[in-house]
Amino acid sequence: MRLTVKRVIFAGTAVAVSLWMGLEFLNFARAMSEWTLNYGSHTSILPTGQRVVIAGDVRAAEARGIIKPTGFTDYKSTMYEWPASTPKGDYIVAAGTPGVVKIDPAWDEDCCYPDRPIAVELRDGRWTGATFALPRSRLRIQRR
Repeated sequence: MRLTVKRVIFAGTAVAVSLWMGLEFLNFARAMSEWTLNYGSHTSILPTGQRVVIAGDVRAAEARGIIKPTGFTDYKSTMYEWPASTPKGDYIVAAGTPGVVKIDPAWDEDCCYPDRPIAVELRDGRWTGATFALPRSRLRIQRR
């Protein structure tokens, strides 16, 4: 095989393109490792004290039996035991009922599932003062 200028340029270009694509793939893989999940507008972490309103009637259970303190206080990720989805309870909470967030056990965007239980103390209605575990997807931030 004869070495020509065309072949040298072609081979050099092929090697350069291969190296460039490999580096781009590594950059893409690094970026992927830093991505967080996004489940939608009603999945964000709610701070303690946040005023919320219930969007739609919901069957609720008492929060103390659903979101359980572990006794650890160093990291929020270890402070509570809670199920992946909110169990249905024996109490009917009406749409439009205002409440205040007591506990959102999520600690970062990757654990912000729409059906995770949020401990909410109700501020009006039949169950005023009671604290229920309500699914995050049914809670809307109440504007003042």
